[in-house]
Amino acid sequence: MLTPLQVGQFRAMGFLNIEGCLSPADVARFEAAYNRLIAEAEPYDYFEDNIGEPSRGTLHHGTAESDDDFASFIEHDNIIAAQRDIFGRPCLFQGGSVWLNMSDTPWHSDVLGSVDRDPDFFQIKMAIYLDELDADSGSLNVIPGSHFPAFGQALLDECGYKEGGARPRLHLESPPGAVSVVNRPGDVVLFDTRVWHSAFHREDGRRTAFLQYVPDPGDSTQRRQQVREWFKSSPYTNRLVETAGPLRKEIISRMHELGIP
Repeated sequence: MLTPLQVGQFRAMGFLNIEGCLSPADVARFEAAYNRLIAEAEPYDYFEDNIGEPSRGTLHHGTAESDDDFASFIEHDNIIAAQRDIFGRPCLFQGGSVWLNMSDTPWHSDVLGSVDRDPDFFQIKMAIYLDELDADSGSLNVIPGSHFPAFGQALLDECGYKEGGARPRLHLESPPGAVSVVNRPGDVVLFDTRVWHSAFHREDGRRTAFLQYVPDPGDSTQRRQQVREWFKSSPYTNRLVETAGPLRKEIISRMHELGIP
């Protein structure tokens, strides 16, 4: 599905916007699933709680796979093809969530890169936005290339800190070289979880869903151990197993082989 240029961009810059990845019919079905899920979502005021500000009303649903229509996008042809093109191997689904994010999301890295880790073995977070977003209306911001451990660590050392001793954050509001990923409904934005990123306040909130994938570790003992560390538990509920098609059954079987609980 992806061209060599798109794969090269992702690997060099740490992100990629796949324009028109989802059809208008896909978007309509996804939006309906989102609306069902967000209606039962819980308040999630992580950032306000940690800086002592009043709640802005952010909502989060962390088990989005419970909705059958949402779950069907886990194995969407274009989404799976993109993961495989970038990883160069089959992928495993790690989890999904939906958000109505009313907050500023400060500059952070989900998992800071380490020179001791396999540089070609990483996680991809895939974002589906249900609104047209740009630099002035809550689009994803990234620092290209910051998924490389030396650059990511330099950003932390020079202008960052670890919130609560753990979560990497930056003091800067506008880091040099940062870009905003303009997108429309139907686009899918992929980013390496090591890349430094942020998203700023949008008046009506950011209607967002995330799906996360990891590469199949193959026969590597080190990579197999790393995959097991990434999974606290299997994302595949009884419902997901019951409704599994051929590809989902294949992935679930592979996860069992790898010893993922």
